[in-house]
Amino acid sequence: MIRAAGRTPRTWGASVGFEICPELLDRLVDGFAGPWLPLAESPRPDDAAEPYDCVIIAARTPADVRRAVPLAGLLPRARRVRLVIAEVPPWAAQPVPVPGHEAGWCHLSELRIGRTGTGWWCDARFAEPVAGGEVLVRPSLPCAALTESAAGYAIACGAETLVRIPPSGELTDADVARLRDVRGVTVPALPGRPVAAARIVAALCAAGVPVLAAADPARDALLGAELAALLEQADPDRLASDLCREVLSIRLRRCALRRHGAVARWRTIVSATGLAPPLEPTVSILLCTRRPEMIPFAIRQMEAQRGVRAELILGLHGVPARQVAAGSVLLPITVVEAPAEMPFGQVLNRMAAAASGAFLAKVDDDDWYGPDHLADLVLAQLYSGADLVGSAAEFVYLEPIDVTIRRAIATERYAPLVAGGTILITRAMFDAVGGFRPLARTVDGQLLQAVRAAGGRIYRTHGFNYVLRRRYARGHTWQQPLPAFLTSYEEQWRGLVFTELMERQTVLTGGQR
Repeated sequence: MIRAAGRTPRTWGASVGFEICPELLDRLVDGFAGPWLPLAESPRPDDAAEPYDCVIIAARTPADVRRAVPLAGLLPRARRVRLVIAEVPPWAAQPVPVPGHEAGWCHLSELRIGRTGTGWWCDARFAEPVAGGEVLVRPSLPCAALTESAAGYAIACGAETLVRIPPSGELTDADVARLRDVRGVTVPALPGRPVAAARIVAALCAAGVPVLAAADPARDALLGAELAALLEQADPDRLASDLCREVLSIRLRRCALRRHGAVARWRTIVSATGLAPPLEPTVSILLCTRRPEMIPFAIRQMEAQRGVRAELILGLHGVPARQVAAGSVLLPITVVEAPAEMPFGQVLNRMAAAASGAFLAKVDDDDWYGPDHLADLVLAQLYSGADLVGSAAEFVYLEPIDVTIRRAIATERYAPLVAGGTILITRAMFDAVGGFRPLARTVDGQLLQAVRAAGGRIYRTHGFNYVLRRRYARGHTWQQPLPAFLTSYEEQWRGLVFTELMERQTVLTGGQR
C-alpha cells in the first residue's frame, strides 16, 4: 500500500493499464480512492485554471508508464506529482524520472522513491506548480547486445546483464520479459554455432523484439530467406523512431511465427512424411452496408488480403441486390439481403448463418485495411489462444478536418476492448454466446461483453493494418463525437496517411505531438 499520498480537495488522479482490473485502483493509494480517470480520456488541462495540490498517475506496469509518456500533456499543473507503478518485476531497476526541458525541475524541493509490495512509487514535490507530465519524461531505451559467455550466451545493456542463455540458445518467457524495455538486440555472427544462433534470433523475432543481426550465412540458411532478408534490411537508425521500431517488430514477429512457430513446424513435418497437411481454416468476412457506393471500395480491400483462405458474406441492409454489382474473381461472395428496418445485430446474425468459416471477421465498409489484416488477426489468435481477437484503433482519419492521428493504446495483450471493425471471433465462441445482440447500435460492445461473461478471452493485437475513418458521429453506429479524438493523441499528420504495413502510397513519418 502507498502511505504517503493523502487525499486533499485538490487531488487529481489518472490511470493507465487498469482496463481489465479497475478494482486494483481502489487499494493502490491510501487516502485516495478516486475518482480515477483513464489518462487517454482526460481532457486537455486549462493553463489558466488553479493548479492542483497533487497529481497522481497510476500505471499498472513499466510498459504502461511508457504508454503514458505521449499523453503527458494531459496532466494538469500541481505542486506535487506522484507516479505509482503497481506491478514491477523484482529484477527491474527502480524508476527514476529524467528531468525534461522545462524550467519546472529547478523548483524541485524533494524527490522520494520507494518500493511497496510488487511495485514502486515516486513522489516529487516542487516549490512552484509544474506540469504534471514533467515526471513522465521518457527514459532512453538503448539497444542491448548478445555476447558469448563461459556458460553460453548473455544479453547485456551496458554493464548490466539482462539475460543469460544456455549453449542450446533456448530463451524462456521470463527472458523475453526482461528484454521488453530495450530498443533492440544486436546479434553478432557466431561461426560454428548456427543452430544456437538461429534459435536465439528466431525466438527474439517471434517475441517482437527488434533484432539487428550481422550477416551469418549458416544461421541465415536455417532462418529462411524471408526472415534473413528482413534482418539484412533492418536499419539501426530507424529504431530511434517508435513508429519505425514497431513496424520492424511486427514484420519480424510475423515472419518468424509463420516459418518457425509450432503450427508451421508441425505442417512441415507432416509434409516431409508425404502426407497432405490439413487446409488452413477459412475466415468468413462479414461486411454489412447501407451504402452501395462503398461496396467496390470494401470488396477491393478484402480481395487484397493474403495469407488466409477467406470468403465474403456481403450483407445488404436495406439495399436491393439488383442495384449492386458485387462480383469478385478472387473471393467467393455470398449476398444476404435484409430489410432496412431489421436491427443491425440481427442482420449480422443472418450473415453469420450463411458463413462456413471457422472464424468470423467483421469489417466496416468505409475503413482502410492493410493486406495482412486478416492474416495477422488469425496469427494473433493462434499465439494468444483467445476466443476473440481484434486490432487497436490506433490510427484514425478525422475526415471533416483532414487529419490522421495516432492514439496511445496498449496492444499485444489481453484486453476488454478492440476496434469493432476488426473483430475476429471463433465460430465456437460466436455460437456459444448466441451471436450479436439484435440491436441497432452497440452490437460490437455487446458481443465483447458477452464473450467476457461467458468466460472467453479477448486479445488486442497491433493496429498498424487498420485506419479508422471518422466522419461525424451521427453517421455511425459508434457514437463517439469527433472532438473526443482530439483530446488525446500521440502524433498527428495532415491529410490521410498510412503506416508502411498498409502498403499505400502516402506513408507515415514522424508526426506532430
